[in-house]
Amino acid sequence: MGNEVSRLRREDLEAGLPRAEGRGNSSKHIHRDPDPELPPRRNRHSTSSRRQRTRPFEDRLYDGAMNDRIAVLLEKGGPGPGGVGSKEPVVRLRVLQYMNLIHIKRLIAREVSLMSERHHVTDSQMDRVRVLMKDYVGALRDLQYMLEPASRFASTASFLRNQFYLNMVNDSAILECEGLVDDDYKFPRDGYDIRIPGYCGYGGRSYKIENHREFLGRLRVAVLTGLSLIAPMLFMKLINNLIAQLVTASAAVLVLGAILAYIEEMQKKDVVAGTAAYAAVLVVFIGTSG
Repeated sequence: MGNEVSRLRREDLEAGLPRAEGRGNSSKHIHRDPDPELPPRRNRHSTSSRRQRTRPFEDRLYDGAMNDRIAVLLEKGGPGPGGVGSKEPVVRLRVLQYMNLIHIKRLIAREVSLMSERHHVTDSQMDRVRVLMKDYVGALRDLQYMLEPASRFASTASFLRNQFYLNMVNDSAILECEGLVDDDYKFPRDGYDIRIPGYCGYGGRSYKIENHREFLGRLRVAVLTGLSLIAPMLFMKLINNLIAQLVTASAAVLVLGAILAYIEEMQKKDVVAGTAAYAAVLVVFIGTSG
């Protein structure tokens, strides 16, 4: 991206660069006008109220990635507080993608600033905008892939999600080689050996284990669904009292509704439909048994 944008910018400027007069040698100074593609710098005040705005953008981008309270770009490993325990070094590639998006948005804003200053656009500028927008949309798609489950198999999705981190479990050799591990961090020397992941994925041993786990999960759901119907009906049949039956049915409907709402895959309409169908079954049972 950067090379192509730079090339387009140079091509747009070549026609406007003045040449030195005469037959001077190559060491003769050639006067160059300020870059017409860059907007003029606005005067910035050095007051304390605007000190944060006068800091270079690159410094603020670095601080934003390293000082975030929730997820920072890099956490260097070292002894824990008071010398108890240890903190593993972690590099979050997702934060790098956020930084990439911010950088591209800054370049887009720079082009918009040029349009505003010059009150017109050039062909080369629109070519740069095309390149920037293509890169920005591609970065958004990559971020979507990083945030959403990449596979319907839980083990595969978890394995791929772990690739968005550089940690001591899988990447200890990389972190140690690049100096991202503090000397005080306690880690066995043989732990820095490079290991190829043994995950087999679809069709392999890992897939069979995952498929067996999914079967057990579906079986548990089937058993619990049957019990959610059989248990209230059995209780209402043993206690032949209309008030007790209505209270039992109401409590069962509320419990089932809460369970359905807790499931992430369930949408609001699915929760309403499932709860209403369950309530209808219990009401019909009360009516027929009475």
